[in-house]
Amino acid sequence: MVSLKEYSSIDQLDDKRRSALSSLLYSDEIFIYAIDVYDAVFLTDARASKLVLTNQRVIEFKKGFIKESSKDFRLEDIASIEYDKGYVMRKVTLEGQGISKDFQTLENYGRTFVTAVREQISRNEQGLDPIDAPVDDDSVSEEVKLPSKYGSIWIHLVIIVLTFWTFGIVNVAYAGYSYYKFKNTTSSDKVESNTVESENPIEAKPIEELKAREEWAFDRVDEQPYNHYTDAVEDIKSLKRREAHKEVEELLLWCVDYAEAECEAKPEFGLPRSYYRDLAIVYRKDDRYDDEVAILERYISKCEEIDMEPHAQLTDRLSRARELVAEE
Repeated sequence: MVSLKEYSSIDQLDDKRRSALSSLLYSDEIFIYAIDVYDAVFLTDARASKLVLTNQRVIEFKKGFIKESSKDFRLEDIASIEYDKGYVMRKVTLEGQGISKDFQTLENYGRTFVTAVREQISRNEQGLDPIDAPVDDDSVSEEVKLPSKYGSIWIHLVIIVLTFWTFGIVNVAYAGYSYYKFKNTTSSDKVESNTVESENPIEAKPIEELKAREEWAFDRVDEQPYNHYTDAVEDIKSLKRREAHKEVEELLLWCVDYAEAECEAKPEFGLPRSYYRDLAIVYRKDDRYDDEVAILERYISKCEEIDMEPHAQLTDRLSRARELVAEE
């Protein structure tokens, strides 16, 4: 067990702390009162942090084994100083310009310190002499017993263990709930596996129809040496460069037929516009404006069938192709 103390004179501090604090005071600065404040790491009356009141400042001061630390608050910068009651400890709160700090101490000491600071601020504003120490120099400081640093550490360890234990229970409960939901969802899916109900046009069909769609194949695939219309892309480019319009027209029409048939069976694939565009380009180069209009209208009509927005490039091209037909 250890204790916190109050100090009505700088001489009540031990030699090391008295010397260190004296070096912090200005030549015209007067020590008025000090109290120990609670430090949860090393709580002993000698090593506890000190809250010191002078006629000019409030100083938070601590002398450790290796180094000392201090922070000061000018009285004119302190806008308010309050203390709050706790079960064992009291909290002293400093607020002001660039100041927001809490200190834990004992009830009697906290109340006395707050009262002394308020009175000294008032005296400074009136230009009066510093206040006297709140207690007599010769009086024996009251010592209130608090748990030692080891007791404090044990309390913190217990809190940490309880915290992790609580989180562990919550995580286990959540994992169990998630597994329960997963099992129920899986069971429901098995019961309803004969028909998939969804707004998606693919999932809304019976399983047998979905299987048939997966097994679909273009019935004219043997007309060209490709397994799929996308395999013909490079040959289409080559024929266009050579201006082999008859051959490329035949190949492009086969690709369009293949794409439309696949789109009917598998609407999720959409309708590729590039084959219609390439045909339109070939037709315009050959001044076949009627054929250009026909292939572009075919594209737009197919888009409407599958509820797909036609590409603006092709709708604009159709408008121009119609103008060319009218000019003939």
